[in-house]
Amino acid sequence: MPELFNDMSSDAEWIQKAVKVGKMSVLPKMTPEANRVHIIRSIENNDGDFDAMAMCKGSLKTIDYLMRREPVYGLVFLLDLKHCQLSYLLSFTPTLTKNLMRCIDEATPLRVRGVHYVNPPKFVSRLVNFFKLFMPSKIQNRIVIHETYDTLYEYIPRDVLPDEYGGTAGSIEKFEDDIMRATKEDDEWYRNMPKADLSKRPVQSKNIDMDMSGTFKKLDID
Repeated sequence: MPELFNDMSSDAEWIQKAVKVGKMSVLPKMTPEANRVHIIRSIENNDGDFDAMAMCKGSLKTIDYLMRREPVYGLVFLLDLKHCQLSYLLSFTPTLTKNLMRCIDEATPLRVRGVHYVNPPKFVSRLVNFFKLFMPSKIQNRIVIHETYDTLYEYIPRDVLPDEYGGTAGSIEKFEDDIMRATKEDDEWYRNMPKADLSKRPVQSKNIDMDMSGTFKKLDID
């Protein structure tokens, strides 16, 4: 999965493309359970092409920044789909989806404490159920789709959430600007990061139990 971790400095071309369709932030206040909240949201009137790989890398870059600065253990994802198009979600291939969850679940000390979808379009429920097939069972049970913010407050208190979600913590745009600026601190480390010689990696036999090479683009969504 080296493609998820290469070219991670803030001036990378994929970052410039990613911010045209989506934004990421980390909320300054933790939940009562001491979990960090990581928000990913699609933006309105974007003029860029959606790149699922770029969004995954952006999330991993944000998580990496957090782990370098504080002993984060639990992480809660808040995914705002207000301006999300069906084509965005369909661009996440089974392989990419599974590899992303493996990176977070197996390659970091973090524990995913919740995945919350807000402002969901009509097609999201069925598609999310399909995504669950490629996630560990413990994460499957922590996925919640919220039709209103009222149910979100049962998991994330208002004083933790940005104003835009009925909270009192401040503007989400400020939090997005803060994390974009803060992650630049790691640019030098990324540029000088040792790179593995993948040619020496042992060849592993492919798992033939499930073909993960396809896409979701032919999935029938009502």
